[in-house]
Amino acid sequence: MFFFGSLANAYNNWRQNRLLQRANILLTEADSKDITAATRKSDLDQAMRISKEVLRLHPDSLLAYYVLAEAAEKSNLEETVASPAPRATSPNKRTNLLPR
Repeated sequence: MFFFGSLANAYNNWRQNRLLQRANILLTEADSKDITAATRKSDLDQAMRISKEVLRLHPDSLLAYYVLAEAAEKSNLEETVASPAPRATSPNKRTNLLPR
């Protein structure tokens, strides 16, 4: 019984490594300047799908989270684009908030 559990763990680790290698290759290809926008989007979408699959199998995989974040950032997803910080008022400008 122990042998089959070890064999299953070895297979799952091998599969996770292969999926993440493929996702990293897709991220690298998406950075290439020789591809079209549609191919770039397809590569990034596929890298995100692979990362999500790995996270389904291994929810604590930091590498899968990293690949997912990189692909989301390169895809310019709304969730990854930081909103501008609110602007502070200039110390030279005085705003009188009290009624006169």
